Amino acid sequence: MMCQRNISLGKHNDNTFFEGVLFRLSIMLSIVLVYFSTVFVCYASESGSSEKFVRVATLDEYPPYCFPRETKKGFQETVPPGEDSVNLQGYSWDILRESFHAMGYTIHLSVYPWKRAVYD
Repeated sequence: MMCQRNISLGKHNDNTFFEGVLFRLSIMLSIVLVYFSTVFVCYASESGSSEKFVRVATLDEYPPYCFPRETKKGFQETVPPGEDSVNLQGYSWDILRESFHAMGYTIHLSVYPWKRAVYD
């Protein structure tokens, strides 16, 4: 005689599972982005003037956290305090930008696609 067990793990929706995983990964990505960008503060230079700046490099195409406004691949720009990037948008960028601008830093932003970031 066979013994059957019905183990119910509840209704499991693959979309819900993946949304949860993506949410956790996005939070971790945001934290890592902010953490590593604060490391760049050590390299910030005042170079004899009163302007403070920080260099930030990131990858593109991680919506909704960090992605270009247009289909532009790789760019550099300077974002003074109180202004937003002409080319970049996203949650992680908003957090990073507001954090450095609150401290009075001008951001020298470099955005690269993955292939160029690996080889440059």
